Amino acid sequence: MIDFQQTELRIIHVTVRSEIIGDDERLAMDLRVEMDLPNTCLDKLDDNLRPSLFRTNGDGDLLGKDAAHMPHLRFPQLGPLSWNGSISPVGFVLHLGTKRNELRLADGKLNKLRLVPREGGTCGLVWRLQVHPSEDEAAKIMTVLKHTIKGTLDTSEASPDGEVDDE
Repeated sequence: MIDFQQTELRIIHVTVRSEIIGDDERLAMDLRVEMDLPNTCLDKLDDNLRPSLFRTNGDGDLLGKDAAHMPHLRFPQLGPLSWNGSISPVGFVLHLGTKRNELRLADGKLNKLRLVPREGGTCGLVWRLQVHPSEDEAAKIMTVLKHTIKGTLDTSEASPDGEVDDE
C-alpha cells in the first residue's frame, strides 16, 4: 500500500463524529487528505498499474533511456480512478514545526483512495483516514485544515481489512 515520509499534503475536509461502543462514546474523525506523489507510488498498489496508465518518452531523456520514467498519460481523458479497499492499522504523523509539536495519530483506517493521473509523471491522491484523536489532537487537526503541511503515512503494520496478518 502507499506510504510516504515528510511529504506535502492538505487536509481538505474533516468530519467529526461520535462512535458508541457499548455504553462508551469516543471521538472519531474522518480526514479527507489530498496530495501529489510521483507516479512510481502506483507500483505499491500493483506492479501493472503505472504501465497501464503511463508510457515512456520513446526518445529517452537527457539521462539516457530510463524504463522506470513514464511521464506521459496513455489515456488523458480517463479522469480520476477509485481504488477500492481499506487497510488498518496505519500511523499518520502531521509535522507541525518542531519534533515536539508533531501530531501522531495511531490505529487509523485508510480507505476511499482516489487516483488522479497527471501528465508529467505525477499522480494526485485523495483519500480518507478514519482516526480516534483526543480532544487536543482534534483541535490541532482543525488548525491545519486546508493548509499545506508535511505528513508521514506508515502502513508497515497494516493489512487489508477483513484479512488477518499471520506474522
